[in-house]
Amino acid sequence: MNVSKFLFVGVVAGILTFSAGCSWFRSSEDIDPSLQGVVPGPVAAPGELGPGGGFGDGTGGSGEMLSPTGVKDGGGDVFSGGPGEWPKIPGLVFPTVYFAYDQDSIAASERSKLEQTADYLNKNTSVGLIIEGNCDERGSAEYNRALGERRALSIKQYLAGLGVAENRMKTISYGEERPADPAHTPEAYAKNRRGELFGAKIQ
Repeated sequence: MNVSKFLFVGVVAGILTFSAGCSWFRSSEDIDPSLQGVVPGPVAAPGELGPGGGFGDGTGGSGEMLSPTGVKDGGGDVFSGGPGEWPKIPGLVFPTVYFAYDQDSIAASERSKLEQTADYLNKNTSVGLIIEGNCDERGSAEYNRALGERRALSIKQYLAGLGVAENRMKTISYGEERPADPAHTPEAYAKNRRGELFGAKIQ
């Protein structure tokens, strides 16, 4: 009987010791929700860091995950203008706007493209515009989806400043999902950091 009690006490003590020693382990439910799903992007080569100190066309220096704004339709695209689909008008494609590495601001070299686009839209007020934001593959998928949306919104805001009504424009972010060039080279990355603009029928 005394042996049984001794064994029982020893087993309980062992379990408590093991539990205390494993207190560092946490389940996914214990992790701060704001940190779940954040995947650091690859370290960029020397000279590739953007002004903000971010890595790749993706994670910023803070490692934060930014959620895209807007409403997701059934196809998974992000529309800041609201739900529903605007059919693209075949053949009505405007110049592609390219972005610097890990940036969402409109470069001076790209502004004339948007001025031409705004001129057409201001003369053809029944035409809507779908703006698709894209990134290169570097960085986490979450960050790149948000970066693509910020790029699309930058284009929308620039065009709005040129007189195009905001309710005639919708933004979609594809992040890194639709590369213009699938190669893994600096030249391909430059082609993939872009905003594509398509004429659409407003529904």
